[in-house]
Amino acid sequence: MSTDSTTEHEGPADPYSTIHASLLRMRRFMNKPPGGAIALPGHDRAIEFSRISACEAILDLSTKGDVTVSDIADELTLEHSSASRLASECERDGLVSRNRAPQDSRRVLLALTDEGLRVATTAKSMHSVVLDALLDGWTDQDIDDFARLLDRFSESVAAIHHSVTSGEVHDLISALKCGDP
Repeated sequence: MSTDSTTEHEGPADPYSTIHASLLRMRRFMNKPPGGAIALPGHDRAIEFSRISACEAILDLSTKGDVTVSDIADELTLEHSSASRLASECERDGLVSRNRAPQDSRRVLLALTDEGLRVATTAKSMHSVVLDALLDGWTDQDIDDFARLLDRFSESVAAIHHSVTSGEVHDLISALKCGDP
């Protein structure tokens, strides 16, 4: 019998404990992956995960218009100073260029260089390969259900994150004081 909150065949002893333990396992990997950098196929050097994430964010955000450090901070849930430092590191590595906005010289816009675009597109294609490996053996129905439920869960996370960052935490604190899950 497993000492974990789940067993392979019996299912979760307590769903909340199982969710919490699963999120911790994922967080540990996502926040500090082994090595912290990866040599992407077709690239001659290892690139820090944070810089890859920044390139992907800039690629995604650029489809909606100009991209600023504030946009990167919001997209990656970073403090502005951390996003600024990350943008500087990406610029130093030749992944990002900074330019003044033509209509407002106070605004600094970020754009991917050719190398940054290669990094972002290579990383995006690798996501599919990794997901295929992670979901190997899952039925199409399991994958559809997981995608739907994970999206629903992440929407709840985003709503609570917004409440906390905007100072609207009174209801959450009241719920915690009452012992509501």
